[in-house]
Amino acid sequence: MIAPALLAELAAAGVRLSRDGDDLIAEIRPGAAVDPYREQIAAHKPALLVELLQRRIIAAVDVEPAAFDRTELDRLWTRWKAHEAAGETP
Repeated sequence: MIAPALLAELAAAGVRLSRDGDDLIAEIRPGAAVDPYREQIAAHKPALLVELLQRRIIAAVDVEPAAFDRTELDRLWTRWKAHEAAGETP
C-alpha cells in the first residue's frame, strides 16, 4: 500500500497529484516543494496511477443518480482494465 501512503504524505506536504491519461500532474501549494519526492513518485508511478484511477472510479459512482455519467464510468473502467491486463492493479 505504498501509493495511498505516498499520496497522503504528499498532500500533507502541500502537493496534490492527479492523473492525465498516463501522466501525473502535481499541483503544488505556494511554499511547498515536490523535489524531495520526485524519486519516490517516479519509482511508484504505476501504483500511483492505479490508485488515482481507483479513486476517480469511486468518485464517479458515488454520486446522486441524476449526476451519474455512464460514459465517464465506461472510460475509466476501460483504463482500469488496461492496467489490470498489464498486471498493475492490486
